[in-house]
Amino acid sequence: MSKRYKKRYGFRVGSSSIKIVTCNNNDIKINSYVLIYQNYSIVIDPNNFDEIEKVLDGTKLEYIFLTHEHFDHIMAVDKLREKYNAKLIAQKLTSKNIQSSSKNLSKFSEIIFDFMKKTQTSKIEEISINSADIEYEDSYNLNWYGNTFFFKHTPGHSEGSSCIYINNYLFTGDSLFEKVDTSFLGGRKTRDDYLNITMPFFYSLDKKMQVFAGHYDSFILENKLSS
Repeated sequence: MSKRYKKRYGFRVGSSSIKIVTCNNNDIKINSYVLIYQNYSIVIDPNNFDEIEKVLDGTKLEYIFLTHEHFDHIMAVDKLREKYNAKLIAQKLTSKNIQSSSKNLSKFSEIIFDFMKKTQTSKIEEISINSADIEYEDSYNLNWYGNTFFFKHTPGHSEGSSCIYINNYLFTGDSLFEKVDTSFLGGRKTRDDYLNITMPFFYSLDKKMQVFAGHYDSFILENKLSS
């Protein structure tokens, strides 16, 4: 496996295990996650198609999950869907907003890179992604080879932000980081939603959960909530 990838964690499913592989070889260092069980796979927040394809390594990609609608988390969605016929699952507002270059922020990528003081090695075109195959409003459950993925709408960073968890693993997108606070790109309303809806959700979870965020390293949930 390439040095660009790290097999971070795995958990038991029957007599086999699901592997979680992190891909972050891209300008903004967004974390895309590939989950592999036997010959089947899932991708969460796909950014770099070529890098993800190497990790998939011949497995059958069945699903793509999105934590929110922003361009850095969706850039490889349609290429993966086209090649693998994978189903896209997203919160209803995310499904709507990925179709607009203004809502998914790809229209403003140069401004965002300048603000973040990041070097843009290649131009990001304005993108419009086709709507999700499976949409949900508040929550959704998916059984995948004996384990259940739980999807929960967690507005704040964006109006369509969601978290996904399975067993003791939580994928937060840009809704929660360990050492920095999330940004509220939807203004006061999404900030209020974050305080009233999303933070109580985080406090309701097992504090020992391993968090896989959209940027930076993974961490234990209680390390953030107790800080």
